[in-house]
Amino acid sequence: MIKNRLATAVAAVGVAALTLTAIPGAAQASDLDREFSSPVAAEAAAADPGQRSGSSDVSPQAWTDCPQTYFCVWVDGNYQGPRGQFRDTNPDWGSFYQSACQSGTWSNCASSGFNNGTSGMGVVVWDEPGHYVHSRCLPKGWRHPYFTQVYWGNSSANINDKISSNEWSWNCHY
Repeated sequence: MIKNRLATAVAAVGVAALTLTAIPGAAQASDLDREFSSPVAAEAAAADPGQRSGSSDVSPQAWTDCPQTYFCVWVDGNYQGPRGQFRDTNPDWGSFYQSACQSGTWSNCASSGFNNGTSGMGVVVWDEPGHYVHSRCLPKGWRHPYFTQVYWGNSSANINDKISSNEWSWNCHY
């Protein structure tokens, strides 16, 4: 019985691996430069402006688990730790609870992320609530496993644990 369960588990992992390698547009592990800017998400419908954004306090998930129409961030690098997901423009991430963060909220807590956002819009992230000071455009499909390697527009400071707000913009695209 244990042999049957083990064989079934190994087969399931093999099928999952084959399925993932067949996804068109998926970046390969050795193709890191393309991973950071490749538009890999399928086209998504425009966001419902009445829909409230939010975060989820869940176990670690891959960037591929980010729902369409959301900008997803993770507490830790390499898409590890709890995931937060933001659908609308959010002027203050301090409004979204996250127990794994030092502040207890998502403000200044994101270390990796993926923009699986709306239509062709990009997400602009800001280092202060209310969309002030430094910003960075993250076009639809953009992802990066380590925000320590991503910098604010005209700054030498990285965005790791420094995002406090976001807004969706048609002016942020490839």
